[in-house]
Amino acid sequence: MLKCYNVASMRKILTLIALILFIPAVPAMSEVKRFLKGNPADVHPKLHGPAFHFQGGGDDVDAAFQWMFDQVRGCTDCSTKLDVVVLRASGDDDYNDYLLAMKGVDSVETLIITAPEDSKRPDVIQTVRNAEVIFVAGGDQCNYVHNFKNTPLQSAIASVIKRGGGIGGTSAGLAIQGDYMYDACNGSTKSFEALANPYDQSISFTYDFFHWPNMDQTMTDQHMVERDRMGRTLAFLARQIRDGKTKSVLGVAVDRETSLAVDKKGLGRVMGKGPAYFILADHKPELCEPGKPLSFSNYKIWKLDAGGEFDLRHRPKNGFYLRSVRDGVLDADPYSKESCDPQIASLSTIHDSSLLEQKIQEISRACPYDFGPFKFVDKTNDPSYIQKKSVELRRFLDSATRPDRLLYFPTLWQLELRNAPPEKVEEVHKEVAEDLKRLKSEKDFSGNDAAQVLQRGEEIISEKK
Repeated sequence: MLKCYNVASMRKILTLIALILFIPAVPAMSEVKRFLKGNPADVHPKLHGPAFHFQGGGDDVDAAFQWMFDQVRGCTDCSTKLDVVVLRASGDDDYNDYLLAMKGVDSVETLIITAPEDSKRPDVIQTVRNAEVIFVAGGDQCNYVHNFKNTPLQSAIASVIKRGGGIGGTSAGLAIQGDYMYDACNGSTKSFEALANPYDQSISFTYDFFHWPNMDQTMTDQHMVERDRMGRTLAFLARQIRDGKTKSVLGVAVDRETSLAVDKKGLGRVMGKGPAYFILADHKPELCEPGKPLSFSNYKIWKLDAGGEFDLRHRPKNGFYLRSVRDGVLDADPYSKESCDPQIASLSTIHDSSLLEQKIQEISRACPYDFGPFKFVDKTNDPSYIQKKSVELRRFLDSATRPDRLLYFPTLWQLELRNAPPEKVEEVHKEVAEDLKRLKSEKDFSGNDAAQVLQRGEEIISEKK
């Protein structure tokens, strides 16, 4: 039996259905992973910054963190405490215990920001605004662009600096600190690609992200020597001028395990391992066009080792060396002012192990991207030193693309086999096999020298069998 409804009832039912069907869904607020260590209460100290800790990646520079905290506190030995916020797009809370153990830190809270919606949450914004120091971890700077830009979080970070707080960043966290940013949103660009075509599809930039005091008209890069990034930095700088963003731009490039600590007066000091580079492009490029190799004469380069200083407010007019790019090719080693060939040749005359280690280190500091000294590491007969240098050379070669650098793989294999205990030899052999696959795929790795490298690798594999 059908139940009858009057007209008024039917209208109410239809209205209710319409509301259910057409009211837009309200998105649920995203979950932000938060890890707090230390005192949850907010502190309100007087701040004495701003202070900046620009780290090039790799192992953290303890002294640079403590320097930043002390600059913001205004003292090195006092009871003033700070709240520190670590921002990440992935990872966990591994900075919490490390930073909390430092002098003057009241709490450390890590926020994992994975979406733009996270950067609009009132609780996130309040946490960041209340902090005295912000540290941006490594990862992928494109995630920070996607998640931070044009959000309240971006403004909240800037507010900490305006109050006299501190900001630090490592690797991708350093990449976002300049006036102009290479954002890596189309993949990571290698130097040879950028020099061959400054408009390579992998190259993209972000603007108006942060504008820090004394960092005007700058562009940052990281893992500088380790990943041979000078060439791409030169191309990025040329692009800023060619694209009309500026008439002059300063590259601030820091190597791994190194920090540039910049105080409120703009004085930057290199801490940690070193080096850091400052590269000035101050005129229009001779050629910077899509699909054509770069030509740019007379980049001015300052190389600073640990302890060196650079005034970012009153930028120096001397103390640099010049490097030029012609048809996508650098005219000389951009990582050092002079060639280290004579010093490297002299290593063959040194028979004292301690002195040999000392000289290798001196040359490596002077010419950090010259692989020649690695050929003499084995002669030190120092297992711990050989292990350290083999790890370093492995990092270099994992990122190397130049054929002349790839010729050093037999040197690496010798060092790794020399130091490997019997139970680890098979692992080394497997790495050699992977290295051979890579070398055979390198289209420019050819000729007699390359053939000898491949032959040596095959011999090692045969020895295993």
